[in-house]
Amino acid sequence: MIKYFGKLNVQLGEYQKLVRGSKELPSFGLPDVVTAMHSKNYKDGKVKVVAGESYIELVKFSKKGVEIESVISYGNSEKKESIHFDDQMEMYLNYKKNLFQCYLKHKYFYGGNKNMLPAVDFLIVPDKGDPYLEGHKCDVCGAMFLGERTVCSKCFARDKMSKVNLSNNGTINSYSIVYRSFPGIDVPYISALVDLEDGGTVKGNLINVEPDPENVDFGMKVKVVYGDALGRKDKDGNSYMSYFFEPA
Repeated sequence: MIKYFGKLNVQLGEYQKLVRGSKELPSFGLPDVVTAMHSKNYKDGKVKVVAGESYIELVKFSKKGVEIESVISYGNSEKKESIHFDDQMEMYLNYKKNLFQCYLKHKYFYGGNKNMLPAVDFLIVPDKGDPYLEGHKCDVCGAMFLGERTVCSKCFARDKMSKVNLSNNGTINSYSIVYRSFPGIDVPYISALVDLEDGGTVKGNLINVEPDPENVDFGMKVKVVYGDALGRKDKDGNSYMSYFFEPA
């Protein structure tokens, strides 16, 4: 200790580090404690964490419903050039929930590009007119469903389903704030289950709203908007169109 730190009274955070790329931060935890951490020799008399508490999830059951927040020790991306390579390290080490308060700053809109490919089968992009979500309605009981089907799951009538254009207006049935996703996906974001006005329930991302439980509520009115599917393209360079929800 004297050799590397010039003292014997060395705090754990001076000795043990959480390391990701060029970022080095003081880390908590020891073996066989509540926040267990295991380390190996690093450099200059220090050790770095290699195993232990790496994912924290907090679940709150409130009057508004279930609220879930999570954090990972490094970030959601394995790519060193990504801003998400190490952007959760401070959150993880400080347990600060308010550091999850980020913004979705993207604006999605439909610009009339008929060459865009639908990202899902039930999104229809016609040669003329606006895109829409397609559902099927039972001719016997009137139940409405998203996408194509031949049998009604409510009355079990077979071959009695008719194609319909689903409404672009609805209300939020339930939602989750997602803090961990696939590499390249910006987090946090709001994933919502929406009941459409004329029937049918659709899952999608709620945009242009800060991903915080204070800004979202069950029964919140939303509308469907259409736009570029986050820059995704097929092998020939054609863009994909997707759908999103935003406050009505």
